[in-house]
Amino acid sequence: MTRFHWSLLTLLFTSTFSLAQNSNQETLKLKDVQTKKTFKENSEIKDIELKAEAGAKTRWSMKASLGYSGPSLAEPLSDHRRNPDGRFTDVRTSLGGSVGLRYRLKTDTTLNMGTGISAIRPFHGIEQIDTEDPYLSIDQTYKAAEVQWYSKAFASMTTYDFYRRVEQFGSVGFSQSGRYFIPNTQWTLGLNASLTFFLYERAYSKLHPHGASNYFAGIYPSLAYRLNEKWMLNTSSAFQAYNRRREKDWGLWELSNVTQRVGLGWGITREIYFSPYVTFFWKDPTWKTSTFAFSTIFSVF
Repeated sequence: MTRFHWSLLTLLFTSTFSLAQNSNQETLKLKDVQTKKTFKENSEIKDIELKAEAGAKTRWSMKASLGYSGPSLAEPLSDHRRNPDGRFTDVRTSLGGSVGLRYRLKTDTTLNMGTGISAIRPFHGIEQIDTEDPYLSIDQTYKAAEVQWYSKAFASMTTYDFYRRVEQFGSVGFSQSGRYFIPNTQWTLGLNASLTFFLYERAYSKLHPHGASNYFAGIYPSLAYRLNEKWMLNTSSAFQAYNRRREKDWGLWELSNVTQRVGLGWGITREIYFSPYVTFFWKDPTWKTSTFAFSTIFSVF
C-alpha cells in the first residue's frame, strides 16, 4: 500500500462527503474555481441518475464513482459476499469505484480516461488498496422517442491481480440505459443493458479456473417513483448470462440467478447522485442471501 494509493482514496472520500454537505448552499464552493461553462445543459434530461452520468458541462472535468459491495444482512460483520452462482468473481467485501478525466466533445458527448480504485475488506483492517484497470470510454446522453438515453462504449486494461491470475489482460464493452417518464404520473420505466467481452493472453487451458468467462451480458428492467425533483424510490431486476471459457461453443449461455434490487435515489446536485439499496435473490429471498450496497456518481470542475 503506497502513499499514492492512500492519497487517491482520501480524495475520493473527502470529495463525496464535502460536496454532499454543501449541496444546499447557494452554490458549491468547487464551482467557484470552475472554468466558465462552455456547453448548455440538456434540459430534456430529467432523470437524476442520468444527469449525474452526463457530468459537468465544462470542456474539461473530472468524474468519479464510488460503491460498496457488502455482506449478507444476516451476517453484517462478515468480510465476504454471497456467491450462489459460483461465478469466478472476488467475493471479498470491497469499497471501490473509478476516477477519471473527461473531455466534452459537444453538449451530449464526452471522452473519458481514468482508472479504477478499490479497498478490499474496508471494514476489516483494509486488506489492500489498489489502483487498477485503466480505461478509455466515450459516452452520450440524449433524448429520442420520448425516452432519455445514456450510451457508453469502453475499453479497459486488466491489472487487478484476481483476474490476472487467469491471464485476462483487458475487456471491451457497451452499455445502454433508457428512462421513460410516464405522462401525468410520478412513475419512471427504465431499462439498462450491457455486454462485455473479456480478453485473454492465450487460449483456455484445463489448468485455468473453470469459472472464467468469454463474455457477460445483462438486462435490467426497472421501475421508479419520483418523490420530488431530488428523491426517488426504485427497484430493478437483474437478468444476467455468461459464456464460460471451458465451453467451446460461444453461443452456450449460463444464466445467473435472478436478483432484485430495492433502494433510494438521491440527486444531491445535478452532478452528484447517491443510491443505497438492498439486493436479494428471487429464488431465495432471505436475510442470509440479501446484501446491502450503495453507489454514487459525482463530477467536479
